[in-house]
Amino acid sequence: TFVFENRVGAGGNTGIAAVAKAPTDGYTIGIGTTGPLTINPHMLGDKMPFKPNEIRPLVAMATQPNLIVVHNSIPAKNITELVAYLKANPDKESYASSGAGTSQHLCMEMLADLTGIKVAHVPYRASNQIMQDVMSGQVKITCDNFASAYEQVKAGTVKAVAVTSPERYPGSPEVPTVAEGFPGFRVGVFHGYIAPAGFPADLAKRLEEELVKAINDPDTQAKFKNLGVQPSGLAGDAFAALIKGDSDRYGAAIAKAGIKPAQ
Repeated sequence: TFVFENRVGAGGNTGIAAVAKAPTDGYTIGIGTTGPLTINPHMLGDKMPFKPNEIRPLVAMATQPNLIVVHNSIPAKNITELVAYLKANPDKESYASSGAGTSQHLCMEMLADLTGIKVAHVPYRASNQIMQDVMSGQVKITCDNFASAYEQVKAGTVKAVAVTSPERYPGSPEVPTVAEGFPGFRVGVFHGYIAPAGFPADLAKRLEEELVKAINDPDTQAKFKNLGVQPSGLAGDAFAALIKGDSDRYGAAIAKAGIKPAQ
C-alpha cells in the first residue's frame, strides 16, 4: 500500500527535499522531475533545500521532448526556416516561457546561442496562458513540453516547427527535429522515481526491478503514450547518467546565458 503526499512549491524543490531528508528505512520514495534535479541546482546554488548527492535515482518513468511551436503567421515549417526568418527580423519577435530557468526558457536560449538569433524572452507566471497567447499572436513563439503543445498543433491553432529530441518523436513522426538543422541540439524533460541517498541497496534493487516491470506493462505503456510522453524504464546507474547529462548540459547553458532566478 502506498500513501501519496503532495509536497508542492518552490519549482518542485519542496517535494524533492522531503524525499532527501526522509528516513532511510525504505518506506519513503518520491517522483523527481527535470527542474529540481537538473536545473534548479544551477539556478539556486547554496540556496537549494537539498543537495543532489542526497538523492538516489531509482527508475526513470517517462520522458518527453519540448516542441517549438509558432503562431500560424510565422513563415516557417522547420527550424532552418524559423532561424532564417528570425535572423532576417532581429528583435522583432518574442518567445514565451513559464519563467526563468524553465525548460521552455533554456530551449530558446540554447537555440539562440547555437544560431545567433535575437528574440526577446517573455516570462509568464501561469503556463496555461502561454499557448493562448501564442494562438492569438500576443507572442508568436514558445518551446513548450510536447504533451502541452501538441494538442494545439493537431487542432491547427498553432504550427509545429521542430521537436527537441535527438530523433523524431514517436508521438509526432511528421515533425522534424531541431537536430536535423542544427546537429547535437537536445532538450527534454523526465519524470522518475527517486529515494533518499541512504536507501537500503537491496530494497532499491528490488524496487527498480518491480518498477521497470510496471512501466513495461502494455497497458501502462499505452496510457503514457496517450498522455504524449514516452515510457522509459532506465534504472539505477542509467537513470543517474540521464540526470547527470541533463544537469551538465543545462548548467552550461545557464552559466553561458547568465540566467538568474526571478526576483
